[in-house]
Amino acid sequence: FETLKTISDEEQVTFCTLPEAPTNLTLENSSPNSLTIKWESPIQAQPGHKYRLAIESLSIGYSSDYTIAGDKNTFNFSKLPDIIGTGLTYTVKVENIVTPAGSDKQVTSAPLIANFTTKPLAPTNFKL
Repeated sequence: FETLKTISDEEQVTFCTLPEAPTNLTLENSSPNSLTIKWESPIQAQPGHKYRLAIESLSIGYSSDYTIAGDKNTFNFSKLPDIIGTGLTYTVKVENIVTPAGSDKQVTSAPLIANFTTKPLAPTNFKL
């Protein structure tokens, strides 16, 4: 019997750890149609990293996504829907995005998630 060998094409695989997530997501300011949030950057933030921000309110079917430079650590979600009555609760998500050296694919950290509520609209037609 003859021993047959086959050789396949080489495939290079690169593995990397996930980037650190941002921490300490807090509300800096709130109005009836905007929220300003702040977070702490990862301790070992990589050069050229970015943040992906998402905001949603399932109760009114609203959602929006943003990508900002990694040197920022505050963001104002402005022009949120005007809701009559009490403030509206939104879920906010912040993720750290990096492109590892030698790769062309982005890697995303675990999300940092918190819920924040806008201020209610001021009363109107108020009489004494």
